[in-house]
Amino acid sequence: MKGQSAKAFNEYSRELVLAKPEDVKSNYYFSILAPDSKGQVLHLAEIFNAEDISFKQILQEGTDGEKARVVIITHAVSKTQLENVTAKLKEVAEFDLLNTFKVLGD
Repeated sequence: MKGQSAKAFNEYSRELVLAKPEDVKSNYYFSILAPDSKGQVLHLAEIFNAEDISFKQILQEGTDGEKARVVIITHAVSKTQLENVTAKLKEVAEFDLLNTFKVLGD
């Protein structure tokens, strides 16, 4: 354009390099409805352990005597680990994955 002294906006563009999913790590919150019976928390721990995910906090709240809500906050995990554990939890008929959220802050 005539009279323009600055460079055109698109001249400042550069290639954007995205982080790999396995390199982006955060703590996550899981809310899971599980049978309120012996061994269910162990089963959850085995699923998370298979993806090398450790628990920062875990809480189990009984609801109606048949189901319990289990809340898990993990230590930092990658997006790849998150996707894998979420898929595994959805495969187990006894568990109902209610919510998964990224934990902001600490």
